Amino acid sequence: MADAASSSEPAFVPGEPSSVKPAAGAAKDSASRSIMKQIEYYFSEQNFPKDKFLMAKVAESPEGWVDLSIIAGFNRMKQLVPSGDVAIITEALRSSSFLVLSEDGTQVKRPGAGLKSVTLGGVEYSSREEVIARARELIALGDAAEGGALPEDGQSFVSDLLSHHKDAGSKKGSGLASIKVGRNPDFPDTSCFVLVRTDDSVVDFSYLKCLEQIFPAKSVAAFGGKRKRHGDDDAKSPPAKKGPAAPAPVEYESGKLLVFKSLPEGLDHQTLKEKLGGADKGCKFVELVPDMPLAYARFSTPEEAKAALGVEGVGEVALLEGDDERQYWEKLSSSSGKGSGGGKGK
Repeated sequence: MADAASSSEPAFVPGEPSSVKPAAGAAKDSASRSIMKQIEYYFSEQNFPKDKFLMAKVAESPEGWVDLSIIAGFNRMKQLVPSGDVAIITEALRSSSFLVLSEDGTQVKRPGAGLKSVTLGGVEYSSREEVIARARELIALGDAAEGGALPEDGQSFVSDLLSHHKDAGSKKGSGLASIKVGRNPDFPDTSCFVLVRTDDSVVDFSYLKCLEQIFPAKSVAAFGGKRKRHGDDDAKSPPAKKGPAAPAPVEYESGKLLVFKSLPEGLDHQTLKEKLGGADKGCKFVELVPDMPLAYARFSTPEEAKAALGVEGVGEVALLEGDDERQYWEKLSSSSGKGSGGGKGK
C-alpha cells in the first residue's frame, strides 16, 4: 500500500476535494499521490465489494483489467485530472505498491484479479451462466422427484453455493439435515431450493443472492441499462457538440417511486403488483430487472408510495431518491416519448 500522508496533512477523504495547498515545487508529486490514493481507494476492500459498477467492469475482463479511460471518467478523477489525460494517471500509478498496471500503461487491476472460478459440489464453474444452468437443472430435477428430493451431488452443489450467501449462518440455523426443492408459501407457483434443518424447521433461500457474491452480473441493469456508480459517472463526459439544444429536464413529482432490493426468489411481476395493492392502492407500474433481485414501482401519489413501504414479503423496500429518482424518470420519459411520468409499465 502506498505510504500514508504525513501527520501534518488532513486525512484523505475519497470523493472530497483536498484542502492541501502544496508548495509549487511539490505540486506535481502531491497531485500524483492524490491520484494514486484515489484509485487505490476505488479498488480497496473498503470500497470495491460495494461498488457494483466497478465490480461489473472487472468481471468483463477475464484477467480483471479495467481501462484507465473508464477510471478517468469518475467524478473525483475529473477533479484531479481535469484534462482526462490517461498518461497522467498512468504515471501516478507507477508508484503504487497495491495495484497492478498493464505493460502498456492503459489498464489497471486489483492484485490477484483474473479469471475466476468456483468449486460447487466438487465441480469447477467459471461463469455465472454455468452456475445458473446447473441450479435450474437441479430445480427441475427436484420438481420431478417425490418430495422434491435432490441427489447427493445436487445437495452438495447447493450447500457449497449457500456458503456464499451473506446470511448463510442464519439460513443454516441449527444445521442442515438435507436440501430439497419446494415452494415458498408466498409464491406457490415457483420452485426454489429449501433447506431442511436438524430441528425439522425449513427455510428457502435465493441462489441468485449467493451467485452475486461470486460472479456479479456484468451490467447492473437498473433503469433498463447500465447504472451509473453512486457519486461517480460511468464514463468520461463527451465534449460539447454544436447542434440542437439538449432536451429540457424531465419534470416529475418526487416521492412516487419505490425500489425493491433482495427480492424473494420466484416473486414475479403480477405477484409483486398484487402485494402492493394494484391499482386500488395507486400502484401504476411495476418493473422487474432481469436476472437480478431488483424491481421498481411507480405510484399515483407520494402518499400511496409511502404507504407501500410497510408491505412485507417483497425484500428491502425504499423510496427512490436523488439522482437515482431523476434518472429513472428520465428513463420512463425516453421510453414512452410522452414526456414526464410516462413509461412502458404493467
